[in-house]
Amino acid sequence: MSLVSAARFWKYPKTVYQLSICRPVLIHFSLIFPYGQIEGKEDEVIAQIRKAVAPDHIELEKGIAILAVVGRGMIRTRGTAARIFASMAHARINVKMIDQGSSELNVIIAIGESDFEEAIRKIYEMFINSAE
Repeated sequence: MSLVSAARFWKYPKTVYQLSICRPVLIHFSLIFPYGQIEGKEDEVIAQIRKAVAPDHIELEKGIAILAVVGRGMIRTRGTAARIFASMAHARINVKMIDQGSSELNVIIAIGESDFEEAIRKIYEMFINSAE
């Protein structure tokens, strides 16, 4: 029986940018948005962020895919996130961003766009095939 009762995988159309922003005192956050929203305006957006937030570091990365693992069984099951990250590690897929909502119904990861299909296969194998 699978620990995750349902799994949903999605990706933005085409690909997305990941904008990582670092501030003093260990504040670090990422923004993810489709290319079309800032394509051709990257320098302007970064300049506005520098002016508004004065970060120590800004990094803009193209070719990011977003993958969400969703399931009602996740909230009461220990080790779900460990299984997600183990499946990525065994496939040698680098996780670039991690997010989990307070509801604990999903874990969202950002990975390289070229790893998207393999990541889906590995997570599917970890949760669905291993439950059979």
